Amino acid sequence: MIAQRLEKLRAILRERGIDWYIITGNDPHGSEYPGERWGTRAFISGFTGSAGTIAISQDRAVLWTDSRYFLQAEKELEGSGYELMKEGMEGVPSLRRFLIDNAGKGMRIGVDSAAVSIAEYRSLSEGLASVDAVIIDAGDLIDPIWEKRPPVPSEAPIRII
Repeated sequence: MIAQRLEKLRAILRERGIDWYIITGNDPHGSEYPGERWGTRAFISGFTGSAGTIAISQDRAVLWTDSRYFLQAEKELEGSGYELMKEGMEGVPSLRRFLIDNAGKGMRIGVDSAAVSIAEYRSLSEGLASVDAVIIDAGDLIDPIWEKRPPVPSEAPIRII
């Protein structure tokens, strides 16, 4: 199932001329625990941890997560074709460094701008400019392939802390 989802996403990337697509699993509010609607990371990879970022190209699928999830990610990604990047480990590049090292001149790196912070967007943009690549707002490319996706919540409980 993960392989089929990846192929559908890759078809969209080819169609739109996007070389890499970044998936954060964040909601538009940057919530620590986003609702089911924004479970894009788990949907496209099978990784269910609450922290991680994915980069997908035509021939690679890479997931970064922190030490809380190394064992879980290894197990959930097994056989999926995803590479695991163990954040904080020696020799493991950050997403930004990885994209700078793997993006070539004229490449387009897509993100859903509703799922990244302005600071992240600017940092990636500045880094990619150094290799003449660009970051673009590609929108939510998971939506077209996620049948029966949970809807955007129409109400949420409010807690006063």
